[in-house]
Amino acid sequence: MGTIHRSGVYRKTNDSARLIIVTIVGVAFGFFVGISFPAVTFTKIHLHSSFTSSLDMSIVNQNEFRRSKSLETLGSGSNVTNIYVPTNPRGAELLPPGIVVAESDLYLRRLWGEPSEDMLKKPKYLLTFTVGYDQRNNINAAVKKFSDDFQILLFHYDGRTSEWDQFEWSKSAIHVSVMRQTKWWYAKRFLHPDIVGAYEYIFIWDEDLGVEHFNGEKYIQLVKKHGLEISQPGLEPNNGLTWQMTKRRGDREVHKDTEEKPGWCSDPHLPPCAAFVEIMAPVFSREAWRCVWHMIQNDLVHGWGLDFALRRCVEPAHEKIGVVDSQWIIHQVIPSLGSQGKSEKGKAPWEGVRARCRNEWSLFRSRLADAEQAYISQTKKGVMDIPSRGKSENAKESSKFNWIVGLKSESVLPQPPSFWKSDFSKMGEMSSFQLGVIGALFLSVASSVSIVICNKALMSNLGFPFATTLTSWHLIVTFCTLHAAQRFHFFDAKAIDMKTVMLFGILNGVSIGLLNLSLGFNSIGFYQMTKLAIIPFTVLLETLFLKKQFSQKIKLSLLVLLGGVGIASVTDLQLNFVGTILSLLAIVTTCVGQILTNTIQKRLNVSSTQLLYQSAPFQAAILFVSGPFVDHFLTKKNVFAHKYSSIVLAFIILSCIISVSVNFSTFMVIGKTSPVTYQVLGHLKTCLVLAFGYTLLHDPFTIRNIIGILVAIIGMGLYSYFCVQDNKKKQSVDLSLASQMKDKDSTPLLGMPDKEGHEAKKSTKVSLV
Repeated sequence: MGTIHRSGVYRKTNDSARLIIVTIVGVAFGFFVGISFPAVTFTKIHLHSSFTSSLDMSIVNQNEFRRSKSLETLGSGSNVTNIYVPTNPRGAELLPPGIVVAESDLYLRRLWGEPSEDMLKKPKYLLTFTVGYDQRNNINAAVKKFSDDFQILLFHYDGRTSEWDQFEWSKSAIHVSVMRQTKWWYAKRFLHPDIVGAYEYIFIWDEDLGVEHFNGEKYIQLVKKHGLEISQPGLEPNNGLTWQMTKRRGDREVHKDTEEKPGWCSDPHLPPCAAFVEIMAPVFSREAWRCVWHMIQNDLVHGWGLDFALRRCVEPAHEKIGVVDSQWIIHQVIPSLGSQGKSEKGKAPWEGVRARCRNEWSLFRSRLADAEQAYISQTKKGVMDIPSRGKSENAKESSKFNWIVGLKSESVLPQPPSFWKSDFSKMGEMSSFQLGVIGALFLSVASSVSIVICNKALMSNLGFPFATTLTSWHLIVTFCTLHAAQRFHFFDAKAIDMKTVMLFGILNGVSIGLLNLSLGFNSIGFYQMTKLAIIPFTVLLETLFLKKQFSQKIKLSLLVLLGGVGIASVTDLQLNFVGTILSLLAIVTTCVGQILTNTIQKRLNVSSTQLLYQSAPFQAAILFVSGPFVDHFLTKKNVFAHKYSSIVLAFIILSCIISVSVNFSTFMVIGKTSPVTYQVLGHLKTCLVLAFGYTLLHDPFTIRNIIGILVAIIGMGLYSYFCVQDNKKKQSVDLSLASQMKDKDSTPLLGMPDKEGHEAKKSTKVSLV
């Protein structure tokens, strides 16, 4: 009895310990998985209105909303209902959410009939010109290059509007007339993002553009194809060209970078060598315009300097800002507002306007640099003090509030000044991005280690050696899971060019097959060396073809990492010709596939889920067809003749379930970080698998394994540290790029009298609207 009693105590103690350990692991895993997904707000979940109202009320300070008891009247039949919904737009908190319309549009509507029948076809894009009547023929020619999918909006700086009715299209266009104003003045006041949110792309063009070689529909197709959020047509090289970046290239559809004069570009991914378009003919996606609009200053009307700051509104800027070469325009360099200035102190009108332009450029640079510096210094403290929106200037100066990062209820706190808007947006995006990266990395490690242990038990202990076929089943289950998720609207499917998806899917499928064949033809040691070679080859490809720069410190940390993994995992190095060829092909296809995973997500602006959903069927198809042959060649066994016991089927199902997480996290990690970082993470998994194999499966473990794992961990730590340092350096790049250049202002930039006409033709900023 005593023995039984003691064993019961031990059993109870062990059960309690297991329960505690499982609880801790579950909480940690749930936390990291949770933060890897975007935050979910209650307003996007369709719950009963009384339930969401009570949730909203709990967010706000109880002392400020003592009327909460009156919410009990909701649905009670009372004629008087007190409502307060803090998640409504600012000023609309007292309205029920169902009646709030936060955005508008510029659609023209009838004064009669049913509202739902007003629009037979809604324009998808907005085309704006800032015009004077003298340029009517040029504008008429330009408008004819755009289809009825484009809404035409003319800003008149000369007050002449009715004369434009000689053109039939003008009768359905929108006309805004204010004397002697620039297009950025108009844009700030009439193109608020909530007004133009109905349009996918917004064109904000000058009036002196020749469009003989341009077509609006084809331009939109190219912008979508290449994932450009901010763009412009290429410029005819011989007319009004200032920057090499905007020069048309005749051998391609789009370009996103260029080479400038020595010393002009501190970084090949920064303006004016990349992430740069001029302000004469920019085209913005509605998402990019929402950010750019907030960066435009109310009192700086010429827009100078804005072109160098556009990169702040898209990420990564060097991928999403570009010039469309195959649809190009000619800058005619016609003076517009220069002659409408005022003559002062004996100076010509255009000289005063030019001086104002230069001064505005300097002011904008200073404001942006000061705002960034204030943001950095304040965020070091964790809290920002920003003037609130008082009703008077004195109130603005005296009233301060703490802007807590991540608080989204606009009704609780006042909004920051407009020129801070984009910085706050980026701050929130960066915070969620970092959390998403942490979650993706943890999910990748946890799921990969889990599936390795599961598959090792399945293949080694249960005698199921068909790795390639099993991988095809993984991808089939992954696609079916994503398809069900898409049908339930957990994510939106995004159409991707079929040729791109097919080639990408087949390439990834082939790389998996080649890696398995490499393992079959080579020793374990040589196979591990093949996997180690993927990192330096990826670095080489990104350096040669993507112009990506890796610092010497990062290269050193990668060398330490590879050395540690090599010590821990490489045992023998038996070579043979066929195995070597297969290993080289496996390295090339794996590297290219992972680089494409990163590139496609960023250039086509698709999420990891959308890309995996589109490509999984092709990966599964190539492996499902070739898998049985590859496995039979490697194992001399037939996957279809294998005896499937219940425990084997259970482990296969478990492996397929885990594979959904593995595939999803793989695409997420590569999309959020880089192919090199994913490979570094892969070697962390190798070390963890060795450790788990020793602790759980009692695999042999030597002092060499321990030393190798420790060296690899040091290498990973150094890689992470140097990556963080490099990112900080990139984020702290100052916008005062013009100070690094030779003084371009020595060339007159505005229209002049005839005797100065030669110099005027050299400028792209002659047209001031």
